[in-house]
Amino acid sequence: MYGPYQIPQYSRATDHGVQIYSTMSTWNPYQVMLMTLNIPAPLQ
Repeated sequence: MYGPYQIPQYSRATDHGVQIYSTMSTWNPYQVMLMTLNIPAPLQ
């Protein structure tokens, strides 16, 4: 896998932490995938 790109306009804070969208691609076969990363907020 190569070519990860973060999409800043779709990254946002939520009630439960942070949600980040990015793309990741493979070469053979060439495909681009949209990925989501959820980072939870620390427990209080």
